[in-house]
Amino acid sequence: NVLLVGSVDKFPVRYTYINVQGSGYTPGADLYYADIYDEDGNFQTWDTNSTSKFGEYDWNGEPDELDGYPDVAIGRLACVDTNEVTTVVNKIINYENNEAYKQEWFTNLVVVGGDTAPNDPDDVDEGEYVNQKVIDVMDGFNPTELWASNGKVASASYINDAINSGAGFVDFSGHGSPNSWATHPHNNEHIWLPAPTGYTSTHASSLANGDKLPVIIMSACSTGDYTSSKHCLAWSFIANSNGGGIAIFSPDEISYGYIGRSVIYGLDGKMELSLFKAYKLKGAITFGEMWTRALNLYISGRMYSADYLTIEEWQPFGDPTLAIAEESNPPEKPTITGPTQGKPGEEYTFEAQTTDPDGDKIYYMFDWGDGRYSNWLGPYNSGTKVEATHTWNKKDTYEVKVKAKDDHGVVSEWSDPLPVSMPISKNTPEHPTIIQILLKILNLFKINWM
Repeated sequence: NVLLVGSVDKFPVRYTYINVQGSGYTPGADLYYADIYDEDGNFQTWDTNSTSKFGEYDWNGEPDELDGYPDVAIGRLACVDTNEVTTVVNKIINYENNEAYKQEWFTNLVVVGGDTAPNDPDDVDEGEYVNQKVIDVMDGFNPTELWASNGKVASASYINDAINSGAGFVDFSGHGSPNSWATHPHNNEHIWLPAPTGYTSTHASSLANGDKLPVIIMSACSTGDYTSSKHCLAWSFIANSNGGGIAIFSPDEISYGYIGRSVIYGLDGKMELSLFKAYKLKGAITFGEMWTRALNLYISGRMYSADYLTIEEWQPFGDPTLAIAEESNPPEKPTITGPTQGKPGEEYTFEAQTTDPDGDKIYYMFDWGDGRYSNWLGPYNSGTKVEATHTWNKKDTYEVKVKAKDDHGVVSEWSDPLPVSMPISKNTPEHPTIIQILLKILNLFKINWM
């Protein structure tokens, strides 16, 4: 986990260069700090074409190569001064100390949306459609629907009233600018809601929900653009000393989305829904895990320019270690089986097995007793047997052990050691010697001299 503290003039921003359908965008991509290695363990520069422009895609010539998968969890506190640092750190400490995820209000879910793309062929109100998919994923949470269709997004006061009542999560799905969020009523692109200004940074700064702080997902253009507006809408939630939010995901550039029912299958709608899936379906227990697992869900084998823009512009504002679910229990102590004798230079196979009390996926690491270790192998389902092979090069007796960790990184204790001797002891030979064979043959033809 890596926490970046400071706004654009306090902590460096890595701008990337992406062309989408003839329009150039330069999001401030903190993903750059997290995407350290490629799948083969090679360092990722994000400037493979050596132009000193990072993360180029369809910009001018050959695109930069990057896989986009985060190797660490990142979060930014875009504080403009030490007073904001104090405010935000105190909010985080109180949230952790109060174990917010155990409080009754935490299971409230507020969703806000309308018709993002009026007059689409499916006649769907995209914001409300995504909101409903979020409700479906967040089974067990109590939803409050603030929709254009039910009149509850007509005024910003409806939104603030719902958040002030306490909610673990808030989902905004619509349009935005650095300092406002808005949507449309059904099939009417000329009216913006909430009237008359949308939901603004001023509204977020006026929230008074105290310690009942939600994690917010705001799917809308540029609402997280702290590089051009230090108190953009997204950051205004976090900087609020009387409440607001505890953490937020939001694009820091112009963002794209599909229309109609396709809205959830790519771009902003897919990223928005992936964040909730990361929490509820993929077991994220921290803000940082919610971000990394959402990216892993989003990234596919074929990525287009708008996909790269999406994964790079969705900014995580908050502490990546922030606990948003019950702490994970470690896997049980593993067992290990395999040969206990062998010869140097030959490969031997060992099996390990354990279970996880929470049913989490499990990774295994073998200690071969000769100063060498396996990589973390996995993930495997709880209770699945796994195999690993090793070759020893010297005569000795080695103690082989294995430990396990779950997909939250919580590690088990080491297994009991399994002694393995190299080479096989002379008094228990693997194959009979020639002399022993001859003696057995002679014994068959014993002559009894009288």
